[in-house]
Amino acid sequence: MGEDGITRSRVVNKQQAVEGPEPAPGPMPTFEPAIPLPVLAPSAEEQKVVREMSFDERFSEQAVSARVAAIQAEAAEMRRMREQA
Repeated sequence: MGEDGITRSRVVNKQQAVEGPEPAPGPMPTFEPAIPLPVLAPSAEEQKVVREMSFDERFSEQAVSARVAAIQAEAAEMRRMREQA
């Protein structure tokens, strides 16, 4: 009983941390279909269509080289301006 005459109970919740070794990864599951499916190589026409769809001029070798040269020129200009200040 407290000084004011009220009985109080204290509830303590203790959680114990259980630390153990990390679980080791299991073997990779493999999947084999019941009926093996044939693997067909893409035709020349399909390969051409994929090349045409996925090529972006921004990532051509010339475009990338031009952008790198522009970045290098900008960096050289900034270094020159910093040295003048």
